[in-house]
Parts: sequence; C-alpha cells; structure tokens
Amino acid sequence: MYSIDFLTENQEIIEQVNAFVRQWEDVTQTTMTSQTSGSTGKPKIITLEKRFMRASALASGKFFHFQKGQRIRVALSPTTIGGKMLLLRGLLHEMEIEIVTPSKDPLEKVEKELDFISLVPYQLEYLLENNAENLAKVKTILLGGAPVSESLQQKIQSLSCNVFLSYGMTETMSHVALKNLKSNQDDFQAIDGVTFTTDENQRLIIDSESLGLHHLQTNDVVELISATQFRWKGRADFVINSAGVKIHPEEVEKKLAKIISSRFFIIGEKNDKFGKQVVLVIEDKNSNEIIDFQSVLAKYEIPKAVYYWPKFEETASGKINRLATKTKIDAAKTNR
Repeated sequence: MYSIDFLTENQEIIEQVNAFVRQWEDVTQTTMTSQTSGSTGKPKIITLEKRFMRASALASGKFFHFQKGQRIRVALSPTTIGGKMLLLRGLLHEMEIEIVTPSKDPLEKVEKELDFISLVPYQLEYLLENNAENLAKVKTILLGGAPVSESLQQKIQSLSCNVFLSYGMTETMSHVALKNLKSNQDDFQAIDGVTFTTDENQRLIIDSESLGLHHLQTNDVVELISATQFRWKGRADFVINSAGVKIHPEEVEKKLAKIISSRFFIIGEKNDKFGKQVVLVIEDKNSNEIIDFQSVLAKYEIPKAVYYWPKFEETASGKINRLATKTKIDAAKTNR
C-alpha cells in the first residue's frame, strides 16, 4: 500500500493531491482532465483515459525499475501532468510519496534518501548553486518541461545520481521518450510500446496502441534515428525564417549557454527587410555588458536586438513562457 507524507502546510497543494487520489480511486470515473502548459499557445483542458494513464505510469516504472516501498518526492504542481503522473506512479507502485510545495529549492527538509524526484531544469540549476549537498541524497532525477542548456549538462556530469531528460506533453500523459544525460548519446529513446515517424517538415509523429496515441502530430522538429529514437532540434512554432534561412532558437540557445549565465531565450521578431529577425531576451536588469556573439554563433544566428527583462513569465509547470514575456516587452516599448 502506498503512503503519502505531506511535508507542506499549503492547504491548496494538500487538497489538489487529495482530489487527484479521490478521482483516481473513483471506479465510476473512467477519465480525468488535465490542462496543457500554455507555453506555445493558450492553455486548454484535455480529457485523459485512466487506462492509458495507468499504462503510461507502469511503462515509466518499468524503465526506472520502481519497487514497492521506494521513496519519491513530488515537487511539481499536482495540477500539471508532470506532477499528476509522478503521483500516479507512486500510487500504482505502492511507494512512499513525499509532497512538498513547488519551489526553486525542492530538496528542503530532506530527511531520508530519495529514490526518485522530477524537476524542471531551473530547479536543478538552483540546487547546484545553493543546495548541492542535498543532491547526494537522491538516486534518480527526471528533468522535464524545458531544454537543458550545455552548461547545465556539464554540471550534471559531476553528480553521483542518475539524471534523465524526458520528452512528452499533456496529450501523451507525460513522457514517451527519455534521454540519459550522463551518457554521450544525444538521442531520446522511446519507452515500451511507443514508435515514431515524421512528416514532410520533420515534425515528430507519435504512435502507441497501449497509450491510445494514434498518429499524434507534434510541433517538434526532430532528426529521426529509428522508429524508437530521435534527436530533438526545436519547436516548429518558434522557427525563425529570416531572409529565407530557417533558424531553430533552441539550437542558438544551446550555443549561447556557453557565454550567458542568466536565464534567456531566443525568439523571432517582425522585420520589414528580413521578414523576421533573431532577438535575444535576457532575464536581468538593463546591462551594458558586451556579449561576444561571434565566438559561438554563425553570422545569421547573431541577434539583431537584445532585450533585458527583470522577471520572465512562466507557465504553471515552471516553463519560460516566451510569448507572454515578449508580449510584455512589446507593450512596455509601445508605452514608452
């Protein structure tokens, strides 16, 4: 039998967890709902079948070799698909489940060794800088919700625990593929029962009978290695077509991570001459710092403008909301 240990006094979090458990255990309900993150558009509510949620949780447990009595910590919001599915994995595998309030330091009050925790990259960055000693108490970390920068990838190599990056979305009930960040491989590997193809624009298509996924079209541009492996290149939503050259912001960000320490992102901005131009947005106050773009970027990748913004907008799952942040910057420029 599972156990749930609330290490938070936040009544909203406690009720969200209890509500999920009640709904899951209600045999009269065959479906549950969840909200998409809204990082690339307006958030929407989707309906998920419990039988497919169960299959996803069990496939994940098989990959990570979950055992009865292991201890996991839910440090993501229980309203997000990542939080819900980790909680479900704990229930189905009869684990000891710790619940904490989502925060930048998810390893506060660690008294016992944790077998597993799910984090967003920003949380791991904070831990490495401010609470690295507690990372030694964790056996496996699952990262999701955002790409991992090259600088964070390098820091991960010094950790004693296992670290995996997930690929998935609300529609796939959390991850359908995983990448070992402590290996030299750059490929995502499908979990059991999942296969991949691509369309004419190299956007990933997901199929899985066990998860109820039939030709699910994504907006992720990938390099397909095999039916069960791919390399992620970026979101088709964010591709910048500048004077006929297609630029993937995520690939530019990976290069810039070598020389920029603050949080940042690349996004396209309308330009009369080029159609769209590359711009860089940095989470910081205005700075006169000179960035040596030419040391890491090709000529066509170099930002035509740099904006500084004190605090990025975020989704409920902790992702940077690029569109909402850029909208605020544009509004501020208009009101000057």
